[in-house]
Amino acid sequence: MRIMGIDWGEKRIGIALSDPLHIFAQPFSILEFKSKKELLKKIRDIIQEKEVGKIVVGLPRRTDGKEGWAEKQVEEFVAWLRKSLSVDVITWDERYTSRLARQITLDKKKIDALSAQIMLQSYLESLR
Repeated sequence: MRIMGIDWGEKRIGIALSDPLHIFAQPFSILEFKSKKELLKKIRDIIQEKEVGKIVVGLPRRTDGKEGWAEKQVEEFVAWLRKSLSVDVITWDERYTSRLARQITLDKKKIDALSAQIMLQSYLESLR
């Protein structure tokens, strides 16, 4: 089973996937959507096609420790995923992943998936 990493956004989300042994994370895709129903179908399709057993959603924590708007939005998204999917859904601190992704690539279309990869790789390394 693979682990899926999600970098949440209001109009699109970045997706990364682990290898089956949970050693490496790779950028997978960017999902653009107009409705929650459309997004859920796309996520379910990836779960089934790639045999995903867990989802790790990046939690955008503020550096001052206070809960920000984006963190609240992600927590609502995670609660919705937990109700809608049969796989385990957890959160992982994603501070600075977008900044790191921007340093790696100038292609704005790849930043979301690259951010998801950086966050997921951090999670995978914590498992060792």
